[in-house]
Amino acid sequence: MSNDNYLNKINLLKLLKADIYIKKNKHLFEKNFYHKQVIINDILKKKHYKLIDNFLSAAKEFYPNLIVNFLSTDDILLRIENLKELDKNYISLIFCDKDTLNNLPSYLICHDNIYKSNLNKNIFLFNTSLVSDNISNDVKKLIWN
Repeated sequence: MSNDNYLNKINLLKLLKADIYIKKNKHLFEKNFYHKQVIINDILKKKHYKLIDNFLSAAKEFYPNLIVNFLSTDDILLRIENLKELDKNYISLIFCDKDTLNNLPSYLICHDNIYKSNLNKNIFLFNTSLVSDNISNDVKKLIWN
């Protein structure tokens, strides 16, 4: 329908003294703003420094406000725990080992390898591909995906 048709119909409704009610879909207007962060286990950084450095430089070009942290396993779990108390929403990509995954808090719910907090809107993506000593091209593609 063209703009003229809309205007004609609105004018007709005005002549009939009819009010126009537009029901807005609430979900279309609610936009969640997520802060993006990458958390890397400091042991993995030492192991694969060049690969991580290339990944982070490319990611910073795409997301200039990206937050990057290099933490130990215990500090990663502590950071996840602290995020539940913040008002901000985070999407966190975490490069870690299997021990970190085994000790995740119970309030994180996994669905299709994406962990979501049931306390707030935080999203966690865990990647354990960097644990191996030799990184193949296939593993590099997985990291980039």
